[in-house]
Amino acid sequence: FNDALPETIRFKEIKLVSNKFDAMANLWKQYRYTLPSEPIQLTNFCEFLASCDHMTEIKQDRKVVDTHFNIEAMKEAAQHFVGTHDFGAFQSKGGRKSTVRTVFDCRIESKKQRGNDVISIVVIGDGFLYNMVRIMTGTLCLVGREIIKAEHIPMIMASRDRRH
Repeated sequence: FNDALPETIRFKEIKLVSNKFDAMANLWKQYRYTLPSEPIQLTNFCEFLASCDHMTEIKQDRKVVDTHFNIEAMKEAAQHFVGTHDFGAFQSKGGRKSTVRTVFDCRIESKKQRGNDVISIVVIGDGFLYNMVRIMTGTLCLVGREIIKAEHIPMIMASRDRRH
């Protein structure tokens, strides 16, 4: 499966499930984005996030991205996503009757691996809008790169437009 995907996306595990399984009927869903620790891979990953029409500051500056992230700022920003909110600013396509979703947990995990920081962003919620977690991840990367501040997250949510 991985051969058909860009290097920034990888299947780690595939499990067979019952024919009665319905992913849309689950009570909660979890996403985990693990940021690459190598500078070239991280640059490609940031461009992948930018392809979702945000993170323009990184996309416009094609140089290799430094691997330093302000983890504490990312953790602070992640907490702004927890709760029931209108996530209209964090979708790439409209069409849903309601853009209100509940995020039960949004956390940043950081560990050392072969001398590099490996950062994972974990989001658990009752459901997600189209590209919602991908856009949240990109926004958290902007906070980690100190391009925007953690306290901007509530204003972005309230604006319903992350580009402003």
